[in-house]
Amino acid sequence: MDRVERAADAAETVATLAELGVLFLRVLTLPFRALAALLRMIAD
Repeated sequence: MDRVERAADAAETVATLAELGVLFLRVLTLPFRALAALLRMIAD
């Protein structure tokens, strides 16, 4: 395996991890968003 291939693999891995991280953060923020929406409905 040469250096270019290894770099490409590393870049792909980093991209995949970044996507997973974004998904994870979205899932984490969902309950807070729902709560905020509920509070807004109650406040109106």
